[in-house]
Order: sequence, then C-alpha cells, then structure tokens
Amino acid sequence: MFSKLDNQIQRARNFILALYGYSPSEPQDLLLYLADYRKRTVAKIEPKINSFYSIVGPFIALLCFTLAPSPMGMTLALTFLISIPASYMMRRLRTNEDAQSRIVTYVVSPILIIGPAIAFGQALNSSLSNEFKLVAASIYTIAGGAITLFNFSYRGEVILNVLLHVSLGSLMWQGQGRLEWTIAIFVCDFVAAAANALFFNTLANTTKVEYLSHKIRLENNQLKIAAFEKEVSLAQQIQESLNSKIDLIRFRGMQVRLFQERHQSLSGDWMGARVTESGELVLAVADVTGKGISAAMVARSIHALWAQAESHSVFRPEVWLTEVNRTLRSIALDSLQTATIGVVVVGKTHLRYYCCGHLPLYYKCKNQTAGQYRAIMRPGSIIGMLSEPYISPIEIAFAEEDLISIIIGTDGVFHRGTRTSSRELESFVSDLNTNGTRAIQKIKSNDDKMLILVSRNTEERTIKKAS
Repeated sequence: MFSKLDNQIQRARNFILALYGYSPSEPQDLLLYLADYRKRTVAKIEPKINSFYSIVGPFIALLCFTLAPSPMGMTLALTFLISIPASYMMRRLRTNEDAQSRIVTYVVSPILIIGPAIAFGQALNSSLSNEFKLVAASIYTIAGGAITLFNFSYRGEVILNVLLHVSLGSLMWQGQGRLEWTIAIFVCDFVAAAANALFFNTLANTTKVEYLSHKIRLENNQLKIAAFEKEVSLAQQIQESLNSKIDLIRFRGMQVRLFQERHQSLSGDWMGARVTESGELVLAVADVTGKGISAAMVARSIHALWAQAESHSVFRPEVWLTEVNRTLRSIALDSLQTATIGVVVVGKTHLRYYCCGHLPLYYKCKNQTAGQYRAIMRPGSIIGMLSEPYISPIEIAFAEEDLISIIIGTDGVFHRGTRTSSRELESFVSDLNTNGTRAIQKIKSNDDKMLILVSRNTEERTIKKAS
C-alpha cells in the first residue's frame, strides 16, 4: 500500500517537475547547468523585487492603515509590516537557494495570504456597502495571484500557496455564491500558477538550448585542440630533426663545438657544420623571423637545402644562399618568410664570411689580432626579402695555424651584436669550456640560443662530415 502511495507521489512530483521543464532522467551535468542558470537568472530578478518591496512595503502599510476602514486597515498594515523582515532575510540567504525557496513558500507567502484573508473576512462581515466588499474581494484575488506568480520556487511549491489562498477565500465567504467565488479564485490562481510554470519552463528550455550549444562548442574546441596538438607534435618532431646530431668535431687541429638552448618547443633557429671534400670547414647559423610552427617549417626547409648541398663535391655559399632565398619566397603566402643567415668558410690561411642580415662573427688570431677577438659583419640583404639577395662576403687572411678561435651565434646569445667586447667574449668562452650548455642557459633572453665555437686544439684528428 505504502509503496503504491510512494509511486503515486513520485509520479505527481515528476509531472510537476516536467511542467517546470525538468526531468530527473536528464544527465546530471545538464541538471547542474540548469540549476546554475536558474540561480543566476533569479538572482538578477529577486533582489530587485525584495528591494522594491522593502521600500514600498511601509508606504503600502501606511496607506492601508490611513485609508482602509478599521479594523481592516490595521490588519493589512500589520501584514505588510510583518512581511518586510522576511524580505531582508531573503537577501541574507541569497546564496542558499533551498532556504530562500522555503522562506518564500512557508513564511512570506502565507503571511501575505493570511493577512488579506482576515481583512477580507472583516470586510464581508462589516456593514460596508457591497461595492466596497467587491473591491475587497478583487484585492484579495489579485494579491493571491501576484504572490503565486512571483514565487520563484521551481518545484511546484506554488500549489501550496494556491490551496491556502483558495481555501481561506472560500472559508471567509459567507452566504450564497461561495462555490462561484471559490471557482473564480481558483481560476485566477491557476492562471498565475500556469504563468509561473511557463516562465520556468521557458527558462529551462532556453537553458537546454544554451547547454547544447555550449557542449557543441566545447566539443569543437576539443577537436580543434586535438588537431592543433597533432600539428604541434608533428612540428616538434620536425624541430627535433633540426637539432645537430654532433656536438663536437675536429678540424686542422681545432675543435668545433655546437651549443643550443631553445626558448620554446617550436622555433626557427638552426645551425649546421661540415667539412667539405676540398678540406674547408663550413659553419652556418640561421635565425628565422617569427615563432611557432611556421618558423619551424622554414627552418626545416633550410635544413633540407643544407642536406641536399652535402651531396655536391664543392659547396658554394652564394649558390646555396640564393637557393634558400628562392625557396623562402616560393613558400611565402600571406606574408614574407625571411631569415638572417651567416655562413663561414674556413681554410688553412683564410676565412670568408657571408652575412645575410645582422649576425656578427668573432675571430681571434695569435699574431694578426694580438690574441684579441675581433667582430666582422657586413650586412647583406635578409634572405627571403628580395627576389635576388645581395651577398658580399668578407675575406680575412692569416698565417697558417695563426687562427685561434671563431664564434658565431644568433641574437639570443649576442643580443648586443658587435658591441660585445673581447674581454666579455673571453669570459664567456671560459664559461663555455667549464660549464658547456649551462653557460648559454645563464643568458637572459626570450629567444632561442644557437652558438658555434671553434677553438684551437693541439690534438689533430681526421674529421668526418657533420650536419
């Protein structure tokens, strides 16, 4: 018996919730979203109603006490004055939706129904004219409808207010016409309750549409993120392929060391070193304009051209730089793809530096430079900027084995360019010899750090090609 009763109660409850646009079978995340959206909507409306009532309520009480005949005026005045503290309590419990709903249903609404009901009964039992009694009946009907309409509980608690309002109205009526009067009150309250349910039903349906749109946007964003992560993963693989596989090679009694420290997972800095079949050492450093995937792809293109040139018996820097320039201009779409590149060719008694941009080269000779570092840079056109790049190499001659050291790196290492003094370079090289890559990690820069250091070594070995 009790189980059947529970089932009936549960069905009635689900029916009422359906009227308000809610269903217990809906996903939990949707129910939470509905609750949050409803709470935010009501939070915009209810405080204004409470504030308005807190200000207007005392004036209504004063008007009722002054204009309405006694004892009805006193009853209505006390009703409004007693309900005002409840509105303040509503404001204090704004964050507790369940407590607010209970106060509205079981405190504020009964006060505003019972008080006018008593006043209505007093009017009916008085010697006032029928016209005044009709006005009192109209006020009682409108007041109950307004209370039902603005009850912001959404679980059907307004039914309790409707039952209380209709019952008290019927109880206070004396004489003939009680049934008709009761039906009239019920119809008015039913219309108000239907409007109340329609408001929350529309709010719930609007929320569901917004929820579905929000969910679709999230899924689209997740798909975009997944696709982007896949592209980033591919670009990182490409980036890793650009890293030099050899950190140390030897050439004519000198050792060549490559240092790199990337600022981001994707970047456009690149460097390479190799020994040609003619016995010359070739060093190259490139700093691609921009960051991210596009810069990494440009660096990959430069690396591919570098690897392709390795198959040639003779390496011609002018030809290679021209080919890089043509490639960068061919892959440019919305904007130019450019890079500053420095190429050094070192022989027994000379070096030639091809500077396309602003990368300085530092060299040191025992006799020619008196053991001091000197900077050389003759800026040529940035690769990718012009259809035909301007390339003007600088050649430095020196006695055999007079060359002690060469340094070339990106602006992440030498942000001061040619203003770096010989003493600063000596200290930096000493730090490199002691700490290796940690020396360039100390440099404060928001850019990648690429550096090639050539220094004389008394131990001479045969060199293999490096790229």
